[in-house]
Amino acid sequence: MLVIDDDPTVSEVVSRYLTHAGYEVDVQSDGAVALQAALDAPPDLVVLDLMLPGLEGLEVFRRLREVAPVPVVMLTALAETMIPVVVSTGIERIRTDSSTSLVLLLAGLYWFVA
Repeated sequence: MLVIDDDPTVSEVVSRYLTHAGYEVDVQSDGAVALQAALDAPPDLVVLDLMLPGLEGLEVFRRLREVAPVPVVMLTALAETMIPVVVSTGIERIRTDSSTSLVLLLAGLYWFVA
């Protein structure tokens, strides 16, 4: 699993959940560095923040999807303003509630599954 988020708290919470569930987790905080890591060793899943330094999350998503069909869960605190932008990239599902423990801990964040 690859967690890409520049917020250390979010990265830590997400990576702890995944590690506790038995997954090997790599954490990156810069979009360009994370994209290269994903291209070098494609992960089984990417958890991706949309607002990143270096290369924005949507661009990381677009470039990754050009070469690998890796599942991506996108996180954002940008709320409704990002929904039309994210939907235009081919996102399959949008979840804005707190129906899972992971989302509950990340209260206020929206997540998108691609």
